[in-house]
Amino acid sequence: MVRHLTRWAAGAALALAASAGPAQAQFLFGGTIAAGPTFNRPLSFNQGGSCALSSVGTAVFYNAFQFTVTTAGAYTFNLNSTAFDPFAVLYTTFVPANGCTNAIAADDDGGGFPNSQFTANLLTGTTYTFVATTFGNGATGAYTGRIAGPGTVVPPTTIPEPSTYALIGTGLAGLAIARRRRRHA
Repeated sequence: MVRHLTRWAAGAALALAASAGPAQAQFLFGGTIAAGPTFNRPLSFNQGGSCALSSVGTAVFYNAFQFTVTTAGAYTFNLNSTAFDPFAVLYTTFVPANGCTNAIAADDDGGGFPNSQFTANLLTGTTYTFVATTFGNGATGAYTGRIAGPGTVVPPTTIPEPSTYALIGTGLAGLAIARRRRRHA
């Protein structure tokens, strides 16, 4: 009897694993929206829908980051916060002067109030910009998010500012001078 149940349990586990489909890769992120640049965010819309600007979120603070994906397919975007009502927007190129330009999808409460969630079909070789923002003007606070899909989400590599190179050069020059003084002393 135990042997029969073990075989049945193993068979059920295999069937369940097969029906669940391939595992989805997840990219987790977080940050804080603080007072700073603003834009007029769009209203919620799904990929392929038409974009219109909000009459409530006319000057919302935001954070934006760019990324690419390693595999084309459907990706689900989540944005969560306990500090404010989050609003998420996906762009090919983000143009703060016009919140609808290049917008792919946007959402307010698709993840259940107050959290944002939407799904968009992404392509490899395209750089996307995810914008974490708020429903209304003036809101700030911490947020977390998740992007899940068939491939890996790849943020761009950070390129140091020119001032960083100048600082490194100054430090190296100082070390060279100190070394030279020690040799001659």
